[in-house]
Amino acid sequence: MSTATGRRAPGRYPSLAERVLRGRARRYLLFLGGMCVAFGVVALAAPAPDASAESSNSGAGTLVWGLIFLAPIVWLWRTRRNRRRSDLLGAASLAKALRAGSLPAPVPPERLEQSGPVLEASEVCYVAEAPAELALFYGKPTVVRRYGLFAWGGPLAIALSMIVTLGSLDRARRKAKAAAPRWRDPEPVELWITSQRIILRHRGGQWWQLPYERLTSFDLDSDGLVLTGASGECPLKVRTPNAAWAFVLCRRLAGNVVDDVQLPVTLRRAELVPSVVYPG
Repeated sequence: MSTATGRRAPGRYPSLAERVLRGRARRYLLFLGGMCVAFGVVALAAPAPDASAESSNSGAGTLVWGLIFLAPIVWLWRTRRNRRRSDLLGAASLAKALRAGSLPAPVPPERLEQSGPVLEASEVCYVAEAPAELALFYGKPTVVRRYGLFAWGGPLAIALSMIVTLGSLDRARRKAKAAAPRWRDPEPVELWITSQRIILRHRGGQWWQLPYERLTSFDLDSDGLVLTGASGECPLKVRTPNAAWAFVLCRRLAGNVVDDVQLPVTLRRAELVPSVVYPG
């Protein structure tokens, strides 16, 4: 699989390590690492007067384990930060090139003949087979029931009433949270961007065509493109390593608009060289 530049693209986005560190796994590692670091620091900073060398070694060991638990979280944060910085620089360079009248280099026709979609006569493809992830924004209809128990009697009956009531409220809260609208059903796709549409290919081989005239809005989230279609359709998010770059290009192709890219202060002094290829 190749990008428009002909370079080998990664097989899937996000990577396996990033998928593993989603949700509960990340929270558990953060909790365990934070607790171990806190206990280790307290044990080393304020040892008991009669503490032995073995006790000090135990505090140091707990601190080391905490750092080991936190290492994947730090790696994930640095990876996302560096990817975001690179994407913003590429988007700013693309915006500068678009204002100068330069579009990205089109994908060679022979590449599209091998594995790409069939294009219209006047259609030009600028991004091909870019690894991405598709998610849908919706909620799940559900019925949340809250109930309580009141038992009159001694302390045991009162405690039982409180446990049952609090348990019911907690289950209702978790059920409502699970059913609330959010980004769901992420699945790997391949992304094409042409002069007339966005094309997604699922792993099973199905094609999803999104002509620009069908899309009512483009939005840029922290990790992907948010596409809103006709009324009644679920918003789509296309997560890609170069979300800001793709956003600038799609806005130019769909509405002849070149958006300003707001760079963080740490990146504003970076030299922006106009780039007309999809950053791999």
